[in-house]
Amino acid sequence: MHSANFRAQIIAIVITSALITGCATVNSTYTAPSQYTEANRSIIIDKGKDDVWIAMVRALGENFFIINNLDKESGLINVSYNANPEKYCDCGTFHAEYHFTQNEIFDFPAAIKFQEYKSKLPNGQHTIISRNMSLDGRINILIIDDKDAIPKRCRISVNARYIVTESVNTRIINGVPHSNITNSVSFDSGNMGALPTGTICYPNGKLEAEILEMIKASL
Repeated sequence: MHSANFRAQIIAIVITSALITGCATVNSTYTAPSQYTEANRSIIIDKGKDDVWIAMVRALGENFFIINNLDKESGLINVSYNANPEKYCDCGTFHAEYHFTQNEIFDFPAAIKFQEYKSKLPNGQHTIISRNMSLDGRINILIIDDKDAIPKRCRISVNARYIVTESVNTRIINGVPHSNITNSVSFDSGNMGALPTGTICYPNGKLEAEILEMIKASL
């Protein structure tokens, strides 16, 4: 009786292993983003520097920014932020196909915060890939007073440092961990960054535009 149960367990293990390493067709394609189009990162405000400074510091403190440095004399404010990368970056698109017991298609923006899809290792083991993307960085906001202007006015400029982190966790489809790889890249407003995995990211200009609109609304 025990021998029969043992043989049944062995057969079950063999069948499970066959399913995990069986034939599957896997295809994946990464498409890089289009060339970045330069966005406007400055505005003219018909108010003096003092009025704009007070309103801007208040507005930044009320939102999701952490103020690191204030230098009123130079007109510079430095803040930190973290956000969903899909909102502020274009990192292209990813397409994956997994054909085994059923056909599964995965299409998603490469900047998406979290995505799982299925694939296969070179040794034939089927895998689940969990991909996480995060965004944080710093922003310099500069106020330059036009002292000769009547009435008063000043220029506000915004430049951001983007730090995109990509974490890829691969586990065998039965739950056994295989690998966990994390890479980061940093780039500034108007530039691009390339991760070691080949993922290319551009800022889409929304972060700088939102800050400028927030400042205008606070005046």
